[in-house]
Amino acid sequence: MADVERRGKEMGGFRAMGQFGRALGPILCCGIYWRIGKEGAYLLGAVGLAFVIAGLWTLDVKKSKIP
Repeated sequence: MADVERRGKEMGGFRAMGQFGRALGPILCCGIYWRIGKEGAYLLGAVGLAFVIAGLWTLDVKKSKIP
């Protein structure tokens, strides 16, 4: 039973962070767009996405401890 509770807490935290990102993301992106312009905003987004892809590329899924 403890494993199910732990999994529920982790899933709840994951969903909460997703909601936080969906709420805060547009506000931050609009501020960046207004501050540095469209070219800078899209360049910053592309660099950020490249970092995310690089991080996922190095992730070893087989070593995950959560079933």
